[in-house]
Parts: sequence; C-alpha cells; structure tokens
Amino acid sequence: MAAASAAVFEERRGIQLDDTIPLSCSFDEPQVEKSHITYLIRVQRGWSKDDSWGISRRYSDFVKLHSELSPSGVELPLPPKKVFGNMDRMFIAERKAALQVYLECVLREPVLACQLCVKRFLDPTNYDVAMDEEALRQVSMFFRNEPLWEVVERLPNIGWRIRRHYYVVRPRDSPKTVKHMLTLLPPGPQLFLAEKDMVSFFKTLSNLIHPQILPVQFATWNNSAALLIQPFIEHGSLRDCMNSKSKLRMPYIKKYATGGHGLSLMEIRKYGRQVLDAVKYLHDKQVPFTNFHAGNIFIDSGNVKLAGIEVAALGLPSPYRHYIITLKKIQTKEAEAVYTFGHLLYEMTFGEMLKLPCVEQIPAVCHPELKPILDSLLTSSGTKSGMPFLGALLASPVFPELPTALMDAKPQFKVGSKLKEALRGAKESAESQLQDEQKKVSQLRRINTAKEKEKALSEEERRKRAKAKKKSLVTAASTEAPPPRAKSPSRKHDTAPAAPAAPPAPAAPAPPAPPAPPAPVAAEPPPESGESRGALLSSISGFSKGGLKKTTTSDRSGPQL
Repeated sequence: MAAASAAVFEERRGIQLDDTIPLSCSFDEPQVEKSHITYLIRVQRGWSKDDSWGISRRYSDFVKLHSELSPSGVELPLPPKKVFGNMDRMFIAERKAALQVYLECVLREPVLACQLCVKRFLDPTNYDVAMDEEALRQVSMFFRNEPLWEVVERLPNIGWRIRRHYYVVRPRDSPKTVKHMLTLLPPGPQLFLAEKDMVSFFKTLSNLIHPQILPVQFATWNNSAALLIQPFIEHGSLRDCMNSKSKLRMPYIKKYATGGHGLSLMEIRKYGRQVLDAVKYLHDKQVPFTNFHAGNIFIDSGNVKLAGIEVAALGLPSPYRHYIITLKKIQTKEAEAVYTFGHLLYEMTFGEMLKLPCVEQIPAVCHPELKPILDSLLTSSGTKSGMPFLGALLASPVFPELPTALMDAKPQFKVGSKLKEALRGAKESAESQLQDEQKKVSQLRRINTAKEKEKALSEEERRKRAKAKKKSLVTAASTEAPPPRAKSPSRKHDTAPAAPAAPPAPAAPAPPAPPAPPAPVAAEPPPESGESRGALLSSISGFSKGGLKKTTTSDRSGPQL
C-alpha cells in the first residue's frame, strides 16, 4: 500500500484530488435483502454531475460513522435503531429520508465534512489509503539521514488537512524540555514549480526572518513531500485561544466543532495589522501566500506568528477555495488573500467560522469600526464589487501601524532572481487555473439552473394539461348525457295495460329454400307488447293445481341385494 502511494507521488508529483471541494449526496431506491436493507447513495464532488459515483451502505455503517463523529459534540439527527418491523416498506422509506437529512447535516458542518472518516464513508476509492503508514515511512527515512533529531511523539488529527502529519521532535543534544514541531505535507493539485525550483524554495525558506512569521529551523523537499521543523507553541493557535477549552494536542474535531468566543477590538486591530504586514511582505517577495486562518496563526508573547508558508509553493488549495471559485471578482492571488483575511476578521469578531461564501449583511452585534471592512469583504454586494488591495487595508485607520518596538527582528528573505521568476510564473498559472475553474463552475451553475427551471416549467405544464384534460372530459360528459327519463307510475296501481308500442318493422322475406328440404314455415311476428302482457296475467290468474298430471317416482338409488 505504501509503495503504491509513493508511486502515485512520483508519477504526478502531487495529489491531483482537491480535498476542499465539497461533496453532496442523494439516495436512490434501497435494496431489500433477506436480512437487511442496503441504501444506495449517489455522491457528487463539486458542481459537475459527471464527477459522481455510487456507493452502498447499511444502517450499521451509519452507526459507525456517527460514533466516529460523536467527539465533536454536534447533535446529529441519526434515526434510531428498530428491532421489529424494520423490513416494512413504509419504515424503509422513512429511514431513507432520515438518513438523507443526517448526511446533509454532516456535510454542512466544515469541521465534520473535512474528517477522514467522512471522506472514506462517501469516497472509499480515493481515501482508502494508509496515509499514516506512508507518512511514518517518509519520516523514518528522513531521520535515517539526519541523526541530529529524534521523534518524541506523534500528534494525530490536530489539523484540518487530512494529508498533513505532525510530530513532536527534539535535537538529540538538547534537554528533553526543548520541543519542536515537525510537519510532513505532500503537494497538491496546483503545483506549478519545477523540481529544481522546489528544492531552491525550501532551502531559502530556512533563511526567512520576519517578526510575524514563525521561523523555520529546517526545511527540505524530496519529490514526494515537504518536511519542516519549527518551534513548538504549547498553548496552540489563535483558534485555540478563542476556544478556551482547546489544547494543541486535542483532535481537530473535538476542539472546533462548537465554536468559541470573539476577541476584543484592541486584539482584533493588533492581530489584524500584524497578519496584513506578514502577508503583504510575502506577496512583495512573489510568494503567493493565501492559506492563512486562525488555525495556523500562533500567538507568542502577545504577537502573531504566521505558519504554513510552505503551502504557497506546494500548490495546496486554501480552506476557502470552493467559496472563491463561485466569486467571479476574485481572480488574483492578492484578491484571494484579501478575501481570506475577511474570513479571519469575521472569526476573530464573532468567535466562529463563516460557513458561507458571503452574507447579505453582517450581524448587528459587530463592532462599528469593523463593520465597513467586513461589508466590503464578505457581503454579496461587496464581493460583486471586487476586493481592495492589501495596501488599502494597511492604510485603513482600523489597523494602525504598530510601534517598531514590537518588532523583535528586521524582516529578511533573500529570494534569487531565478526563483523569484519561477514563483511569479507559478502564481500566474494558478490564477489562470482559478479563472478557468470559475468559468466552468459558472457555466455548470447556469446549466443546472436552466434544467431546474425547465423541470419546474414542465411539471407546471403537465399539471395544466392534466387539469385541462379533466375539464374537457367533464364538459364532454355533460353535453353527451341522455335526457332524464320520465317517471313511470308504480306497477302496484296499474289497472289497465300500457299503450301498445309501435309495431316493429316487418321482417325481410326469407331467402328461397333449397329444393330438397321443405321450406320452413315463416315465423309469425311477435305479439304486441300489450297483448303478451295481458295473456301472461290471465294465465297466472287462471292457474290451478288440479290441472297438473299426477306422476309416480321410481327411486333406484338404493343398493340391490
């Protein structure tokens, strides 16, 4: 398994699957087996129905998934188990609808939707890979060549990227209290740097010095993954600070599913300014860094320390990539960074992540000083007008320039001319790819909207035609109905025979008979209805038993001896 995974890395140099694209699902008709029900699910990635597949799951599979998601603390509407009557047709239909609602609730929560157990449940083909074993193999190979470091412990599932792996390491000649964080991360679907440029970038990354960027003690690239060693911040990220019960070592699903509390206005202004300074500095150095959020921003001695810079070279999408694809005005890396800062500002203000691309209006409890900026970055009208530049945000009085005394080091990042040119080309390629994806998504959304309208119109037309047909049948029935029959007097009071009906037309003469048999006697015309009725009544009234002939019965049913 590990060898196969490594082969994929070497062949494409990156993971071509974008893990940030949301999944959706719909249920088909369940299959009734002898002892259980199999639910057929159609799963779709993104907006194209061509990228879809079918899976089959039993109720026990949903129970297992629910157990894996239970540490989040999110109340999910899993339908209860039923022992008797679970094969009833009505019950199967109700459970199918309830399971559909359950999966929709799971996929609406970003913290749950990014979990590996959810990905494997819905897409077992692409996620049924032993990622942990492959990561451990690569880390072991690294320490075989670097004997100065040793692994202290593994930190499983502490981040939202399912392909990023964390380990606590320390130098062999240092005290046990000295800890560092080792990060192993494979490249993504937007990798545009050549192999030599990747090696050069990670060598240069070790020399990056900035007061708001977490320093890198060691960085390397080995054609299949990047490996970095940075200081270990025990109290965790900015998001951990906003969730008072969270700790760095806790699993991601347990820390952030229920949200936290916002920061004070003074903290928001200070941290916002420091993040903008760091991001603007990187963009000026042609490093298109857009993957910043409250989870990779650390607070050390009251100041911001930005991490995750390596993602800019690895071609990994930001957590808001699937939002940005739907916003036509965001077409550059700088605009993407500004939009990402809007999400960070929203989370610092309200203590929870925004789960939509944009909102119609910012909540009224927002600080008055922050509301105009959030309006321009995250509302529907603001995103349609385009994003401001990073320099414009830095010039805003909301984020005043900080005193130089807060800077513990002067920024320094020497990027060679060849590497800078390669980074510029990679940025342009990523922007071109983003614009192409935006066009495709916009076209798919138009097609889907047109199909939905056509379906709605066809259903409405079908209802109109059925109504018109029913109305025409009723009209035709009313016009063709025979006139009402006159009420005849009761036979009980009849004293005279009814008036004779008109005699029927005379029968046509019989054809000439053959010569051998005698000609049949022509049948007399039937008597008139009045005469026949009178004869019948007279025969009934004149009936007498005495006129019947006496008979003798001969019983031969008995046995003969």
